[in-house]
Amino acid sequence: MANEITVSAGLTISRSMSGSPTAALSGSSSSAATLLDSSMAGGTQSFTTSAAAVSIVTSAGYAFIKNTNATGNLLLYTDSGATQRLATLKPGEGISIPAPAAMWGVASTGTVIAHVVSAKA
Repeated sequence: MANEITVSAGLTISRSMSGSPTAALSGSSSSAATLLDSSMAGGTQSFTTSAAAVSIVTSAGYAFIKNTNATGNLLLYTDSGATQRLATLKPGEGISIPAPAAMWGVASTGTVIAHVVSAKA
């Protein structure tokens, strides 16, 4: 079966200032992919201030990660030494990305809980 994976992202920015026209910018993307080997995973994961591997399927094609905490940022890295930062997710923020071979997460403080979904494409 084809196109079992759908990835969508968008960003719209608008600003209205007194006496000036409204400035607006936007961008969006949507794509579909075929799930390989029925490989998919999802659930919650806890992160502390020490780097931990993000639980994504091996050779994931796509991943979605959302910081579900009310406080504390989730820092995502492409290396276990936590030197190559991929993203910083503030409380409530999420990211959909073509997944790297592996990712590591670190809480900015205390423990951060994340919702993680991934699929091999």
